Amino acid sequence: MDKLRVVAAALTIAIGCALAITAIGVDYPLADGDGGVVTPGIVLAVIFGGAPIITGLAALQRMP
Repeated sequence: MDKLRVVAAALTIAIGCALAITAIGVDYPLADGDGGVVTPGIVLAVIFGGAPIITGLAALQRMP
């Protein structure tokens, strides 16, 4: 069962990374051109990519 949990946590982290990379790719069409540091794609990457990555890391730390 522990191996299955490791695989599930690793897949969760991988999905988070894929979502973050996809959101950063969406960044360019959404950029408003004001020269700001935080663009909509970066915000999407942090929200949709960060949550699964943090969840997967937390699951790995809780394993015996």
